[in-house]
Amino acid sequence: MVTGLIGAVAGLVISAALLSGVTLTVSGLVEAAIVFWIIHVLVTFVAIRAVVKEPTISRVVFLPMLITIASLVICSILVSGLSIHGPLNFVWAGLILWACMAAAHAVGRNKLRDSRRD
Repeated sequence: MVTGLIGAVAGLVISAALLSGVTLTVSGLVEAAIVFWIIHVLVTFVAIRAVVKEPTISRVVFLPMLITIASLVICSILVSGLSIHGPLNFVWAGLILWACMAAAHAVGRNKLRDSRRD
């Protein structure tokens, strides 16, 4: 779970650095990371029920990305220190966040697996 928060921080920083339509204050980073992570976890739990009931390839492939973008939209509404202008910036920022969170989870999973071997 903590790896998701670390991935969210990295994704928000990278999005703000790479995308001109994304602005983020320092205090907004802390608030946005926590709010995004909480929203992402809650929306994921709700969305997983839809996948479990009727699993399809499209749901399994696209659902994580849609969850990330939806969480980002909600977060940008709630957090004053995060501003995203334009739908393409939401998509690109969502892709960046999704990739950072996936990478953070993969690193965390590998570290956990390695610690169990020792």
